[in-house]
Order: sequence, then structure tokens, then C-alpha cells
Amino acid sequence: PVFGSIEAKAIAQFRPISFPFFAPTAEYDSIMLNLRYDFYSYGTLGETSQTVSVYEVTQILDFTGAYFSNTPVSISNTPLATTDLPVDDTYFKAELANTTHDSILTAKFRLDDDFGHRLFDAANPEDTLYTNVNFFIKKFKGLAIVPQQADKIVGISSSDPNTSLVLYYHEGDTKKAIV
Repeated sequence: PVFGSIEAKAIAQFRPISFPFFAPTAEYDSIMLNLRYDFYSYGTLGETSQTVSVYEVTQILDFTGAYFSNTPVSISNTPLATTDLPVDDTYFKAELANTTHDSILTAKFRLDDDFGHRLFDAANPEDTLYTNVNFFIKKFKGLAIVPQQADKIVGISSSDPNTSLVLYYHEGDTKKAIV
């Protein structure tokens, strides 16, 4: 209330951690973004609902320079997903202080199927577009997590394996996934 309205958004690149070979019968199912909370929170006390959207980044991120809170980054006009996330400040603070127990709480977003199909169609371990990160990030520049209505800032554990982009597909009756 002293400084007025603020906004915090996250911008990140992604890439496959493995390069599986799809059988010709493989079919796309869905794509999910999972973000594990690290239990940092700042803002309104108690439990409130946060409306958060995920957008595709539309410019190549150059990490030879520095990015700051006021560095503009272009994102698409249409969200890949929007969801309401309950965040309980009291629970987050208790979990952050509890160093003997590792709770896992994630925000989950089912992303747009057109985006998922584009990623599925690009997944070819014999194509350098897919296996060379320098080519991959030219086609898939990144994701932006943007609050639409929020009264808290929460921390995400970006290096945790529970923070992931997971593409689900199936080959016949066998369900599979790429992280």
C-alpha cells in the first residue's frame, strides 16, 4: 500500500533433458507445466486466490547481458493457460520454517494443445533443431508466468525436479512422457 501496485512475473527458457525416439504410432496427449513452490511468500496475509496465466515468450532471450525487473520481454497476446491458485501465507511461512520436512506443493497448468502439438512435432532426436539448444530456443523461446489477479508474490523452486514441463503421449496403449 505504501508504494502502490507492483507486478512480478517470471520468464524462463526450457529444453528437453532427454531425446527419445518416437515410434511412428506415437500420438500427442497433453502438456503440463508444474511449478514447485519453495514456500517463500510476500503480500497479503492468510489464504487468497491468485489468478495466473502462462504465455509463450516471442523474442529470443539473450543471456550474454543482464535482465532486470524493468527489462522488457515480448510475450504472446494469448495465454497458453490460466488458472486460479489458492495460496495460504500462514501455511507457506510454516513450511518455510520447517527444515525437517520436505513438503511438495506444485502449481499445475494444462497448456494449450496447439503449443503441445508444436513441441511434440519438433521432438526428433535426429534433428538438430531439437537436440541443439541454440536452435531449439529459436523456435521455443520460453515461457512467461504472469499474474492476472494476485495479492502475493510466491517463490518457485526452479531447480527442483518437480518444476517441469511435461509432454504426455502414448504409443498404442502405453502412456509415456517427456520432461
